[in-house]
Amino acid sequence: MNPTVIHIIRFAALILVQVLILKNVDLGSYAYYFKIWMYPLALLMLPLRLPAGITLPVAFATGLVVDMFYDTNGLHAGACVAMMFFRPLFVNIIEPRGGYDNNPLPNRTKLGTPWFLQYVALCLAIFVVVYSLYETFLFEKINVAFIKAIFTYLVSLPVIILPVFIFNFGGK
Repeated sequence: MNPTVIHIIRFAALILVQVLILKNVDLGSYAYYFKIWMYPLALLMLPLRLPAGITLPVAFATGLVVDMFYDTNGLHAGACVAMMFFRPLFVNIIEPRGGYDNNPLPNRTKLGTPWFLQYVALCLAIFVVVYSLYETFLFEKINVAFIKAIFTYLVSLPVIILPVFIFNFGGK
């Protein structure tokens, strides 16, 4: 099958899992303190050297789609755009010694598992901090926003990494 088609199917599947399954997970009284995010992986699997003129509108559109299901009025769109804005910086910081191919996919098979874990961890940190700050939106409650960000990060990181290892996303 054409790799582009595979990427589009994976992108759509991750968003559908987020809005149809993870949105409906009942966290009870703990829902105030953390959220479960998986869909940022769809954006993180885009080729590393895509220009910002492509990645930022894709991130915005992806965030808006999720916002429609969550009724969050742009929180996801803002967090996705922030994550994709900082992604090139993180990609340059963790660049392997030999550099990258022309336009590689963020692939744990070619770039290594440690590289991939650093990449996801850094990008997800920006996403959850920005989302938590937008959600709280009060300077007086910035400590609550960071507590929410920490708990969301600790829950979402394994949720994002597990499908990569189980389904070998980006392999070969």
